[in-house]
Amino acid sequence: PIRIGEHQRLNDGVLGFWLEDAAQQLGPTFYDVRGDVNPLVQAIDVPSQFLTLLIDPRGAVHATSGILPTRSLRIPAEMFRTALEGMAVSFFTAPLLTGADRIAVPLPNEPGYAWSWQERLPAGWTETTDLPQPDQRIPEMPTLREGWLTLRPEGTG
Repeated sequence: PIRIGEHQRLNDGVLGFWLEDAAQQLGPTFYDVRGDVNPLVQAIDVPSQFLTLLIDPRGAVHATSGILPTRSLRIPAEMFRTALEGMAVSFFTAPLLTGADRIAVPLPNEPGYAWSWQERLPAGWTETTDLPQPDQRIPEMPTLREGWLTLRPEGTG
């Protein structure tokens, strides 16, 4: 048996994997590294198996067998750094009690990043980047809204 991933290790980036078939298509089952099922059994006289891994590229991939020492592999940072630095993260936010004329949300200041608010109106999706800190009073014309708060690196759209 071969175990892929070490969920107990802080530097392991493997979340799970799929076995591939002979046509190198993903199999129907996702194997979580925290699970008890280990489908990988390999022998010298058996054809190689191919996997598609779901990983955090900042972590290592560990492969452990019963005989050999654990093998650790890493993706070089220059292969993923630019992609990760340009990613945005969005948070569904509802209900939000705010004024009818402006959106004021208490948000942390993240140097190098900017917050925005997206919501769907009858005319379509809108995005607001001017998000002042709210005061402690209830807005004069309170409105319940739902939408997405997005944090992205400054200078990206």
